[in-house]
This record gives sequence, structure tokens and C-alpha cells, in this order.
Amino acid sequence: MSYKVLFVYPNLSMSAMVPHAIAALASVLKNDGFEASVFDATRYESTTNSNKTRVKMFNAVPYNFKDRGIEAKESDVFYDFREKIESFKPDLIAISIVEDTYALGAKLLESVRDTNIPVVAGGVFCTYATDKVLANQDIDYAIRGEGEKAILDLCRALRDKKSPYEVNNLSYRANGKIVSNPVNPLVNCDDIPFPDYSVFDEDALYRPMMGDIYRTVSIELHRGCPYNCGYCNSAANNHYYKEKTGQIFFRKRSLKSFSEELDHMVKNYDPEFIYFISDTFLLLSDAEFAEFCDIYSKYKIPFFANTRAETVTEKRVKMLEDINCARFNVGLEHGNEEFRRKVVGRQLSNEVILNAIKLVGESKISTVTNNIIGFPDETRDLIFDTINLNRPVEKYCDSVSCTIFSPYHGTSLRDRAIKSGYLDDNVVVDSACFFSSLLKMPNLSVEEIDGLHRTFTMYVRMPLSEWPRIERAEKLDDEGNKIYQEIRAEFQDKYLSKRTHKKIRKMEKSGNCTKEQQNGKG
Repeated sequence: MSYKVLFVYPNLSMSAMVPHAIAALASVLKNDGFEASVFDATRYESTTNSNKTRVKMFNAVPYNFKDRGIEAKESDVFYDFREKIESFKPDLIAISIVEDTYALGAKLLESVRDTNIPVVAGGVFCTYATDKVLANQDIDYAIRGEGEKAILDLCRALRDKKSPYEVNNLSYRANGKIVSNPVNPLVNCDDIPFPDYSVFDEDALYRPMMGDIYRTVSIELHRGCPYNCGYCNSAANNHYYKEKTGQIFFRKRSLKSFSEELDHMVKNYDPEFIYFISDTFLLLSDAEFAEFCDIYSKYKIPFFANTRAETVTEKRVKMLEDINCARFNVGLEHGNEEFRRKVVGRQLSNEVILNAIKLVGESKISTVTNNIIGFPDETRDLIFDTINLNRPVEKYCDSVSCTIFSPYHGTSLRDRAIKSGYLDDNVVVDSACFFSSLLKMPNLSVEEIDGLHRTFTMYVRMPLSEWPRIERAEKLDDEGNKIYQEIRAEFQDKYLSKRTHKKIRKMEKSGNCTKEQQNGKG
């Protein structure tokens, strides 16, 4: 009788991007003779919809899953989870959690507590908040760091009725204390089997991109990032593995391996779009990038990636155009050079950022500026530095993205916020952070951050003469909401592209934008 593992993906509602990690781990287990299946919460309406949040703030073009015949699930996520367990009969539940999704994951596990099925949790939250994860009595084991070898060793031990407590990367409770085993050396990315997306429903492969819905697969080009941004877990991974194993977490896979996986994905999943999982996509030498382009030119499937401004050159943008790069996000993050360097941890000039956005924006590649507000010790004036840095290049961008700082476990800026008294150490980031700041700062209130969040794109794209009205629209009272709605209607008519405006009107007429979403509240 085979040993069955049910992966659980407690995702936010319709936040569509099939998780590469679960698909890869499922492949690891299936290659060793285990059975694997997935319960995916993405299509359920009962959870927070982060994509709609981005649309309502003009951070993204409206989209409609119904264009591809995909409907949200109206059934109860907890009922369906139990049904999945009863039909699949897993020997082990493996739940993949990031901090935003931990609350939903915990509720799902609680709903099936009576089944007494052992549970292992994995994901970045388990690495940097092991104590909080294992304080949950519904979770038996937590995997810290990379999971490919650990999940296989754990499943082999449990299947063979051997003690799991010698498995590296594993943490567990013993005699009222948390025990954490040593950490395995880093895996060679070329040795990881290709992700198995067949464990997901067919609909899971479809995701919104620039207002349309595409059948999308993700490919990992390199793992980790060598930079030290204070809001990002990737920097923490470098320090964690340096301490535990003496290794640097960031490494590249061979382009030969990439070429083989690309061919496999095209033949087996027929993607219409590809997303490259790389914190900084262009961290390739000139020779490596030329080889990548040569490989990809045989397919030319539209693709999307993220990169840092200092990696963008005119030659590379032209080469990306030639192989059908459709979307390229460039991190701006903060507009004040000193604050960006000393607090945010990004060591580059405004000139480099503006030049990169201009280079991509003048090409046929769609681009977005990524911005964050509400950092520890940020002020209103500093947020306006970010707004003002966006204004000269907003004409090159299809979207101007603004998110509120999330104090994730493992990041240096979370530590700063706690030490400054802006955040309690017990706080866990959840989906509410899409709408409101978690920091309680004396010089910048939660209400100010929330108001600037909903008006950020208006400040960037509208003329200075409109700024007094926009400032009043920041206020989250009746008058402020009324003015916000008036400006929002004008913004749609005058300051968005015709393509974006057409899609917004179509969404509103079809009822896909609720009144709360139009108000910037839900």
C-alpha cells in the first residue's frame, strides 16, 4: 500500500499563481513512489482577494477569470477540505505557508483536527517563526529552510515506521520544548526534478496578466538573491545559511538544465505565458544572458520577470524585446536616496532607477514601478519623495504599484520596527496588511498611511493642481470617501490608458467590481 501525502495551499482568494514549490516537492515525492495530491484554496471566495485590492488601487489592470470560463468556488472551503481528506485518505498533511496565509492555514487544520493525521508545515514562515508555527498544536513538524530533501526523508521515515526525529531541517516539540535539527547543505538546483503541475486542477494554471488571463507556468532560473533589502526574506536566507552551513543561499542553475525544463513545460503544459521565479532576473553574465536568449528564441512564449534597476541596460532590453518579453517589473521601492540606502537597504541612485524604467518603458515591453510605503521611521515627506520620483517616469509605466510595508518575520526591518516600539513581537502579518499598516508610529499614523496608499497613484499621475483635492480624499471619513469617488471617476477617464479604462468599465458593468472595491475599501 502506497504512502499518501496531501499538500495544502491556503492561498488568498483568486491570487492566482500555481505554487512552484509545491509542484516541485510533489515531483520529488512521486519520483520516489509516494502518492501526492493538493488541496488548493485559491478559487474560494471566502478568503481575501489580493488581486482585486491591486486593481481597485489602480496598481493593476482589471481582469475577469470568466473570460477563460473560470468561476470562483462558492462552496465552503472547510467542507471541501474535509471532503478531500475523506476521499484521498492521506497519511500525512503537508501545508505550505507564508506569513500572509498562516491564519487561513491554521483554520483549515483546526477544522480537521479530529482526523489525527500528522501535519508537517513548510515555507519561509516556518524558518523564521518556528516557535509560532509549533505553538500550534495542530502542526507536528516544521521544516526550516529548503524542503526538497527534508520532505523526502520525513516521508520515508514515517512510511517505514521509523523515528522522524533525526531528519535534518526538521523542528518539533519534545518535553515542552522545541527541538531544531541541523540544516542540510543547499541543494544543487540542477538536481531538483521538474515541477509536477498535474497535481493541481487545470484551472490553477490560469492567472491574470495585464488585464487578460493566461495559462501560465513558472520556472526557477536562480534561487535567492545576493542583495540585502530590509523588507525581504531573501536577504535573511543568505544570513541563515551562512550561519547554519557556511554557504551563500543565492545560486544559479545551469542553462542546460533550464533548457531541458523549458522544453518539458512546453510539451507537457502548453503555456501561454511563463513567469520566471527570480528575485533579480538579470543577474546573469553577458555570456549567460546571451545563451539564455538563444535558448528562449526557439519558443518566444510571452514571459514576465522582476529585476533591479542596476541590472538593466539598453542592449539587454533590446534582446528581451527580441525574445518576446511581455512584462518587466523594475523595483523603485523608495524615492529618497538616503532613506533607501540607510533604512530600506537598497544601494543605488535615483538616476540609475529612472534610467532603467525609461529604457524598459520606451521599449515594447510593459513595465511597472514597484513602490512600498509605511516603512519604519518613514514620514509623510519621505513618502512624497517616492511619489515625486515616480512622476517623471509614470508615462513609461502601464501600472504604478504601491503596497504597504509588511513586517515579515526574518527581515531586518521587522526587527527595527520591534526595537523602535512600533510593532509587538507577537504580531503575525496577515491579509489585513493589504489594506492597512501594522506599525504604530508617532510621526506617521496608520490612518495617514492607509489614506496615502489609496491615493498614491492619483498623486503620481495627476497634475499638481489636483493635489489639494487628493489630499482631502486621503481622509477615511464620509467627505473624504465622497471626494475620493469623484476623483477616482475622473482618474479613470483622463489618466489611465484607453485599454485600461475600457477594461475597468467592462468590469464594473459586469458586476465584478463591488461597491466596496470601487470605494477602495474591500
